[in-house]
Amino acid sequence: MSNITQKLRRKLTKSMPLFLTFCAVRQACRHVLPRRTFGPMALHIAVPPGNLELFERAIHCVFDGELMMQLYPADCIELKVVTIENNPKRQKLQTLEGIAALGNYSRVIILTDECVALPDALLAGLDGTITVRGFHPRHAIAAARLCYGQRIDPDDAVHVAAAPLDLITAAFRKGRPVQQSIERIKSVAANKPTTSTLRLPLLEDLHGFGEARDWGCDLAVDLADWKAKSISWSDVDRGVLLSGAPGTGKTTFASALARTCGVPVFLHSLARWQANGHLGDLLKAMHGAFAEAIAKAPSILFIDEIDAIGNREKFSGDNAQYQTEVVAALLECLDGAQSREGVVVVAACNFPEMIDPALKRSGRLDRHLCIPLPDSAGREGMLRWHLNGSLLREDLGPAVNRTEGWTGADLEQLVRQARRKARRLKRELTIDDLTDGLPERFPLPAEQLYRSAVHECGHAIVGMALGFDVLSVSIVSHIVLSTDKPQYGGMTQFGRMQTWEGRRDQHFATIARVLGGTAAEQVILGSRAAGAGGQPLSDLHTATLLAARLEASYGLGQQLTYLSADTEEDVLALLQGNSDLLCRVEQTLQSEFVRAKQIVEKRKIAIQRLAASLVEKGHLSGDEVESILKKRRRI
Repeated sequence: MSNITQKLRRKLTKSMPLFLTFCAVRQACRHVLPRRTFGPMALHIAVPPGNLELFERAIHCVFDGELMMQLYPADCIELKVVTIENNPKRQKLQTLEGIAALGNYSRVIILTDECVALPDALLAGLDGTITVRGFHPRHAIAAARLCYGQRIDPDDAVHVAAAPLDLITAAFRKGRPVQQSIERIKSVAANKPTTSTLRLPLLEDLHGFGEARDWGCDLAVDLADWKAKSISWSDVDRGVLLSGAPGTGKTTFASALARTCGVPVFLHSLARWQANGHLGDLLKAMHGAFAEAIAKAPSILFIDEIDAIGNREKFSGDNAQYQTEVVAALLECLDGAQSREGVVVVAACNFPEMIDPALKRSGRLDRHLCIPLPDSAGREGMLRWHLNGSLLREDLGPAVNRTEGWTGADLEQLVRQARRKARRLKRELTIDDLTDGLPERFPLPAEQLYRSAVHECGHAIVGMALGFDVLSVSIVSHIVLSTDKPQYGGMTQFGRMQTWEGRRDQHFATIARVLGGTAAEQVILGSRAAGAGGQPLSDLHTATLLAARLEASYGLGQQLTYLSADTEEDVLALLQGNSDLLCRVEQTLQSEFVRAKQIVEKRKIAIQRLAASLVEKGHLSGDEVESILKKRRRI
């Protein structure tokens, strides 16, 4: 094994451009590497234009190619990489080669530059597309150290990472000192006319971000007052937790916040810290991130996917000590002995309920802001921003109405695809380019819309009765009849209980809250529909998984026996093969379903009133829910 590893290392460190390309590809593919390195796969990897040959070499290194064939000749399947160039004369033949490869090989990668649109016949055989964005400054630092045995300044690494790959290839020649190569790159960049049309938004340019944008604008004022020494640092919000569905723009928000405040932003995540090696390296990277932000204060420190750090109450098994030390180190960084005056920490997550309660205590991430899916006004604003002046006099209503439930990332991709289509046809962008790629949407019948509203309001009322804060309630009014994506009738977002301690009663209350929607359908409408199950992240999936974890992992059920780690795969596999556990989980679900129905029975009028408002508006904030419930019925 060591000989093979050394062989790969020698191959990469012979060329700085190859090493950088390898790092960029590996970074982009990090989510698929654990399950794709050895087994079957069919991926499309889109890279920046030019240098396809270099990227192909990097892909072979990342997915191990012939090196893994030497290691595991009996287990590893041969990798086939097919490159499709942005050349109409060669694309047809290369496309046919790609289709043939999908039929003859179990591990296939279709490599293109990001401007190439693949035909449907090829897309049908692929598992997904990965876009390689570029290099990171830390890649440049590592490349200089491993390829040339020299250290470069972090600021110089930023210049290298921003340079085109062909410029890096030309500048870093054999025999030329690294610093001289960097100066050549900086010189070219300084003399190059600015032709970029990339626009970087401020908070005022963001649409559909709700209270998060308002908070950001207030923070900009507070930071300006703090810099002017008119207020103390204790008067400034020092930490905020952003939650929302993937693609709603949490990273975009952090960058726009920094630009609006006129301060630098430092982007980090647990995965980035963990990539440095073992626990000691992770903790060093974490402390280094805070130290860098403090040195450049005032600044914004953004921590993405903070829910991956976890909750100490749920840690178990061999990794519990490791995970506990990570949480403890982050707590120390947030408010330990070392002051972080001037640094605002913005942490983002998809699942706020998975975060350790201590991270959200006063002085840490004590403000929780939810970024909702954009409403119609927000979607139109996002489309206008990405269109950047195109279709200025066109009514975007046809596109806005058919993108209900879409995220900001989805809308950006829609505009990008529309521009690509117009370029291919060598004409100006039209509204049809924007709408042609949209799935046909159909309005829900009034009865089904009301059922969705009752369901979501059941979640909200049961949750509030059990001590949860409601952040927002929403329903969708249209559906797509044919789609491979999960469709949800609505969403109710909650904050954590104000005194969450991970106790047994609090977990059981969570199960009752999750079943509150189905309970409301049963009590108010007389029957329940199948919308609570049938797919991952549905109510039944969530409630069953939590009940099984209480019994099998947390010792909070009928027995103390530890049966499994709390990962979804382990718990569900155990549940399917253990009839006794299945029986106990079913008892828990039935018991909490009865409790949810009892709450609904007592609050039927409140749910009906709330549901009527939700049908009318489609979305209600937590404050609007409180206001509606406080209104007395007029006699």
